[in-house]
Amino acid sequence: MLSQEEVAGFGYQLFEEIINKGNLGAIDHCFTTTCIEHYASPVPLPNGLDVRNYIATLHATFPDIHYTIEDEYAIGGKAMYLVKGHGTMTSEFFGIAPTAKYGTWEEIHITALRDNKAVEHWAIIDFVGMVLSLGILPKPVKTANE
Repeated sequence: MLSQEEVAGFGYQLFEEIINKGNLGAIDHCFTTTCIEHYASPVPLPNGLDVRNYIATLHATFPDIHYTIEDEYAIGGKAMYLVKGHGTMTSEFFGIAPTAKYGTWEEIHITALRDNKAVEHWAIIDFVGMVLSLGILPKPVKTANE
């Protein structure tokens, strides 16, 4: 069973050190080399430390990327986080042309931890919210009947 302190510590490492600061070296301290990744992503991520390439892509696309932990929970051996991401899209992202717009989106991360390292990780990313806020897709227009 994970303590709230372990959840908070891992969350700090993942979202503050790795994503916000771009400290890719911290990945080795947070993820096992056999960590299984489950991403609802435009492209599938291979297992293991290839999460490093995904984070590098995020930083290349959104140089000012920043994540905020909105909520965090410990349930059994899993840590769960609701986070809000935001940044300005300045380069291509998985084949999508840059918009130079600032966007926000939400994500849910569930991480199975063993000895304070991720052994399995799920990420559910609100890509619809992301592409709407970045202007890639037009925002829905309400009709007079709504």
